[in-house]
This record gives sequence, C-alpha cells and structure tokens, in this order.
Amino acid sequence: MDQIHRLKGLNAHRTGVESIIQQKIGEFSFGKLLFYFLHLNMDGRNRADVKPGMLVNIILKKDQRSGNLTEGIVKDLLTSSSYHSRGIKVRLTDGQVGRVAEIIEDDF
Repeated sequence: MDQIHRLKGLNAHRTGVESIIQQKIGEFSFGKLLFYFLHLNMDGRNRADVKPGMLVNIILKKDQRSGNLTEGIVKDLLTSSSYHSRGIKVRLTDGQVGRVAEIIEDDF
C-alpha cells in the first residue's frame, strides 16, 4: 500500500511540474523549444558543435586564470577528439589559438 501512495505522490508531482512548464512555455512550439534547447547545449566542448566560420568566444592559454574571453571566427579545429572537458581547441582567422568557451553565432 505504501508503494501505491508513493507512486500517486510522484504522479501528482510530475503533473504539477508539467503544468508549470506548460505555463512558462505556453506560446512556444515544440520546434522552437528544440531549437533553443540544442543551441543552449552548444557550449564548445563537443567537436561536432564547432565548425569553421562560426563566431565564438575562446579562452587563450594566457587568460586561463583570469577567464578573459577573446571573440573571433573559427578557422581550424585543433582538437582531434570528439569531446574535451575544457573546450575544443581552435585557431581563429586572426591566428590566435584557444579553447572554445561559448558559441556566439553559427551560420548553419
């Protein structure tokens, strides 16, 4: 009997969460939500998300302690693995090298 009450409580909580989400996103379509979700998760740690021509913010080696960001356009991807916990290493069109901290804009 205890398990039934627990399951009912979980179901009520799930329903409450769903209604809050519905209220918050009301006018958005599923396609728009998917678009925003995918772009929010593009943080520069997955190689598949970083492509030449993208506008990104990188952290240069000399700026790792301060966290200063440098904006630029990706010329080359230098990290060969599919994922890097501190960001994919890239060379910008101006020759600066650093790890992608965030993707600002993509044209794809």
